[in-house]
Amino acid sequence: MLADAPKAIRTLLLPLAVYLAWTAATYVFEGRIHQMLHYDPVERATYVVIANVIVGTIVAAWALRRALREWVGEEEEEGKRERAGAVTSREEMGFRSLRRTLPAVLVASIAGLGIFLIQIQRAAVSDPILILNAFALVLPVSIAEVIVCWALLGSSFERLIRPWGRAAAALVGILASDVFFAVYHFAHSPPFNQPSAVLFLLLPGLVTGIAYFAGRDVYATIVIQNFLGMMGVTRGIDVQLYSQPLLPLYILAILAVGALVASDILVIGRRGATLSYRDR
Repeated sequence: MLADAPKAIRTLLLPLAVYLAWTAATYVFEGRIHQMLHYDPVERATYVVIANVIVGTIVAAWALRRALREWVGEEEEEGKRERAGAVTSREEMGFRSLRRTLPAVLVASIAGLGIFLIQIQRAAVSDPILILNAFALVLPVSIAEVIVCWALLGSSFERLIRPWGRAAAALVGILASDVFFAVYHFAHSPPFNQPSAVLFLLLPGLVTGIAYFAGRDVYATIVIQNFLGMMGVTRGIDVQLYSQPLLPLYILAILAVGALVASDILVIGRRGATLSYRDR
């Protein structure tokens, strides 16, 4: 049976609060001013740092740490360390060792770039500088999307459905994170905030969800999500503007990656819980 109501509320309260704060920050600093429709370095930096680095990465990582500690405590108290579908380790949330992450990121990069080049038909997108700029433009957002929607919310819903078994729990995690990911885009600039676009985004969100729950690697999932996001963004950006090097975009992308790695090591912690239903 499902977890009891108080436990369900306790499991979802913090993840939902982080999601709402992240969505609100996205609307205030991006969607409200239609920031994606023009390039202003200051506005872009404000949006990326506040919405995606601070709220979507650092605060979300803190919420992940809190969730892990609470879930491990519940397992120890209940004496059910082997319950099907339990998410009780940083590895199950996708924060794996460097030895496991590097090959996963390499495979995701090759697959993502291949899919991107096949799907994009505009000749201008073949420009390496434009592709680099699009990758850097989307990356901070992709990091926050994966951490909030899949690692935090998806794992939380998976946790609630754990008595139904591992497959059912993962399926619920995939579907829940996909819906939250799509709905979040109502806070963005046009055309991404249109109902038709939000419905369409359920498809790439589903792909990302499968990649996350099948591979259990946050960094590889971010790479896949970033290439999927680039497919939409490159159709709406100013080709002439983004065909020249844009140093501020690269700095923000590096900052976002640095915040992710620092949060992984310092906030979530390499010495986290080790309870898991998978053999390592």
